Amino acid sequence: MSEFPACSDLFGKVFACLSPKSQMYYYYATGDTESCPEFIQDWMKCLQAQSSASEKKKAAILESTYIMKAQRELDANRLWELKGKPTW
Repeated sequence: MSEFPACSDLFGKVFACLSPKSQMYYYYATGDTESCPEFIQDWMKCLQAQSSASEKKKAAILESTYIMKAQRELDANRLWELKGKPTW
């Protein structure tokens, strides 16, 4: 399992997403406010994992987060490196 960020880091992401600056950028781009569901759910799952006694259950909870899903997709995209110019 990749290194998972601390719950305090995830709370920082929730706070940054809900900050007035971030909300104004999002409102300007879309005309609506952002509720940041991914960040909030990841933070809540992190807190749930910290309170879990079983390491297996903790790993399963953390693997179901959006951060880990994005990390797996990023790792999969690194498998294929497309070159703009042929190497031959």
